[in-house]
Amino acid sequence: MEKNTIKRLSREEELELLEECLRHDACDRLVQQYWRMIHVAVLKTFRCYNVSFTEYKIEDMVQNSFLRLFENNKRLLEQYDSDRGLSLAGWVRMITVQTVIMDIRKPDEPIYPQQFVDEMVPEQGPDTGDRIDAKMKLRHLTKVCLKKLPYQEKLIFKMHFFEELSLPDIASFLHKLENNIYQIKHRGIKKIRECMEKWEKTFRQSEKKK
Repeated sequence: MEKNTIKRLSREEELELLEECLRHDACDRLVQQYWRMIHVAVLKTFRCYNVSFTEYKIEDMVQNSFLRLFENNKRLLEQYDSDRGLSLAGWVRMITVQTVIMDIRKPDEPIYPQQFVDEMVPEQGPDTGDRIDAKMKLRHLTKVCLKKLPYQEKLIFKMHFFEELSLPDIASFLHKLENNIYQIKHRGIKKIRECMEKWEKTFRQSEKKK
């Protein structure tokens, strides 16, 4: 199978490819179109999370990503909705990153990209108390504040920090101007910081009462 770089498809071409796979059970062209992209996404995700890997492991995760896309009568592909702003390539890439993260994540121990930790929860000090406090902030940020964001802000936030996509790449995937993506990201970060400030204020007040 040809795995070299393949030209990016237009929205109409992507929908035609998807229709061919879903309605006519002819998915070879879809696999050929996105194989190389999935391979690169797997590699970048391993590097983003500082996980050791081999070429065999990469190929294994590529296969697992396609298996997820095609299992249960192609349920994940059926869920794709072009009206939500994400290209089919972006959707496939997101599923791929999720597949890799599920494979490397330890039970009951969430992991976060270093870029995300450094920017959203900067280190405060060497003592144990500060480190525990930082973990509490990170947990509240991801479990509460991030979930409160509107769909598009949440999507861009995750693509930029968790999937390590640049703003130009995100703009390309979502068919939007780069400046628009920057503004959406800025709004999302502002809302998260406001959510965190409110929580920290409440938390500090409760600590003082103890």
